[in-house]
Amino acid sequence: MIKGEMKDLDLYLDFSEMGSGMAGFDSLYYKYHQAVYANILKMVREPAVAEDLLQDVFLALWEHHTSIESNRVANWLFVVSYNKSLTFLKKLRRSPVSLVPEIAVLENIASSDLLSEEDFLERLAMVEEAIALLPERKKEIFYKYRFEGIPLQEIASLLNISVHTVKDHLKVATKFIREYMTEKSCHPSNADLLLISLYFSL
Repeated sequence: MIKGEMKDLDLYLDFSEMGSGMAGFDSLYYKYHQAVYANILKMVREPAVAEDLLQDVFLALWEHHTSIESNRVANWLFVVSYNKSLTFLKKLRRSPVSLVPEIAVLENIASSDLLSEEDFLERLAMVEEAIALLPERKKEIFYKYRFEGIPLQEIASLLNISVHTVKDHLKVATKFIREYMTEKSCHPSNADLLLISLYFSL
């Protein structure tokens, strides 16, 4: 894309401004790949498949980075990894029974469960609303663990607190977000319940 073609271009990812293009991409991969992989693995339950889908997600990031706002990278990755995982599971569900492994979550996926990115962002907006209501320390710990994939021990070292304290903060924050989403979705769909169970359970 030629600079100037998009209004407020500086709001969008520009790998060239992070050093070389590949270096900028690598920095985002390093920051987010653990969390993205963990989210995918919770859904597909197969490490090899999760690795393949992880590469697909970051390939999509490389291909579409000029249309992604820099402050929405974590959410964008969250959306795309969910949708790619769900698409894989739906294809797997249509496979011959002999080829389908024992993945319990398949039984909970209906044809209407595949969400558009806009619909999914609405659900993420609910998550963000809930996170904004958290005390600052719980908010910080939640982001580091759930969205950046930083291990509990590392978070404890960064914040100079015990791992037990990190777990307590995370447990309270997760419970609050789960209850907030359930309350906001008066009649939660299968997709809402799947999102809550996969991403906001301990």
